Amino acid sequence: MITVVQEQDDLKHEDGRAYFVGARDNAQSLRDSILPAIASARSQGAYEVLDALRKKSTGVRAKYIRRLQFQMREEEAFVPPVAQRDYPKFERDFAPPVTGFIAFAQAVHNDLLAVKRDIEHGEFSLRRLFNLVVMKHIKTNTEGIALEEDFQALLGSELNHASGGRYGVALEPILPAATRRDVLCQLGELRATVELKMSARWTVPDYLVALDEQLKRQYLQAPNSKIGFFVIVLQGKKQWDNPAGGKLDFDGLIRLIEARALELQSAEPALFLRIVGIDATPQVDFRAVQTATKAMRAGVAKYADQAGNTWHGKGRRPKWLNDAITAGKQITDFLLPGS
Repeated sequence: MITVVQEQDDLKHEDGRAYFVGARDNAQSLRDSILPAIASARSQGAYEVLDALRKKSTGVRAKYIRRLQFQMREEEAFVPPVAQRDYPKFERDFAPPVTGFIAFAQAVHNDLLAVKRDIEHGEFSLRRLFNLVVMKHIKTNTEGIALEEDFQALLGSELNHASGGRYGVALEPILPAATRRDVLCQLGELRATVELKMSARWTVPDYLVALDEQLKRQYLQAPNSKIGFFVIVLQGKKQWDNPAGGKLDFDGLIRLIEARALELQSAEPALFLRIVGIDATPQVDFRAVQTATKAMRAGVAKYADQAGNTWHGKGRRPKWLNDAITAGKQITDFLLPGS
């Protein structure tokens, strides 16, 4: 039905005489359309008819019928993709239910890690909001605390978005003892505290005191408030003095505080305490790196003229030097002292 007519079997046409589509061509067109018409039924009966025709066919025709059968099965199994507007609902419906202490703690932890990834690697990265603020102009502790409150609000907003309504996220009002949780997550009677610290204003002893005295002793005392997260945001490259001696980079600082958190959990097994480090330092400017690499490869200038043109002496001579030599100068006339 679909085989190509061989040249020796084709009809002969006289030159200069017009021919029109006739019964032979119409019959071939009809035969070519029968198989797709059967397949368009998309039913089991149509599939069986094609299967019977395939068994009676050979070569290219059998492969073509087999392809039509395959397409029919593919179309039967096809499921239209979820519309983009339904993605949030899809995620909420298929997310595991948040019930109980451990499930709640793990849900908040996973969402904090999602926020961490968005800040560090998101397409519309939030890291610039953390690292562009110049902390040097802050003169008083009150000003620093007020600035950190803005970051706390941002973290709470991002965590609330990541939670998808599975639990509540809020910034707590000032408590009677003039303290408050930076971010409060709540599911029924269960509470989780998120304490945020910026890197610019804190030393290692400050972090340890905040972990022990502020997070654990103030906010994780009630039986329904044993879940705590200590979040540290690195705003710029920095090293800290290690109480045991030497210096600590950001990874070393996180490991040290994680070790202290494990000690606190060992002393009180009811605690769920996690440390989250967020690297919000400015990303590397590839243009600056490229320029520095080229300058390093070029090396120190060895030749220069009075117009300020320089050449390091490697590779092809620049045009300004070739023009000067053509005019009668010697290359040694442009050699810099000490080169």
